[in-house]
Amino acid sequence: TDGSAPSDSAYEHAARIRLEEPARRVVPKPASTERRPAVLDTNQLQDLAELAPDLLAAIGGADLRFRVGVALDGDAADLVRAKVDEMLSKVSGDLKSE
Repeated sequence: TDGSAPSDSAYEHAARIRLEEPARRVVPKPASTERRPAVLDTNQLQDLAELAPDLLAAIGGADLRFRVGVALDGDAADLVRAKVDEMLSKVSGDLKSE
């Protein structure tokens, strides 16, 4: 060799390497852990109340709380709403009709 740079023809036998972009992995979104409130009619609410002792026994010493809302028909008169709210206040001052 004379110390000069090799010619292009010196590399013709070399393998060509082609770099590919790595495949994009699709990662599924985790299932939502957010719970939506259940809409219960009065019979289902009564069923839930009857389950309370069993629920308390199942959880041992842990606290059990319910988030409750009371929805009235949009046509309910103001007087009816006031009476319902008065009745609900006997359970909790925070419980009001929507």
